[in-house]
Amino acid sequence: MEEQTEEGKAKTHLNPLNRPPFESQDATANSEMPLSSSVRSVWQPDSSSPQLVRKTIRAIRARYLGYLRDIAENWLDWKKLGPVVAQFQKTIDADLKAGTKKLFATDVVLRAVTEDGVASGSGPTAPPQLSLKSFCEQRRKYLLAYPGIKR
Repeated sequence: MEEQTEEGKAKTHLNPLNRPPFESQDATANSEMPLSSSVRSVWQPDSSSPQLVRKTIRAIRARYLGYLRDIAENWLDWKKLGPVVAQFQKTIDADLKAGTKKLFATDVVLRAVTEDGVASGSGPTAPPQLSLKSFCEQRRKYLLAYPGIKR
């Protein structure tokens, strides 16, 4: 945006969104984008707030990695998940067989839970090449080997 001054010179205004967010620690120095006192207190070098922010982020990250460890150890273990999947298969078996608008045959769907590469094909409607069991085992192995998770 340009605006004409009294002398006829073009005065260029910077878009506030293109400016660095913390040009000045002084709120009066930048009247277009004043910094609130809470933002200034977090980013001032002599403040203890940045350490508090880092400490909070570390605590949240540790909790998140704990949840991932729990998922990997308990929910992706096929010895525990397999019986649950089998129970769900029994529950939907009659509906699966009775369905008239299938993308895949019933036996392909049932076998794809534990067998890799059950049917050939490619594209978005192709059957998955990786079974649910293989996916869970591989994901569990990856998560348990992740540096923040492994004990």
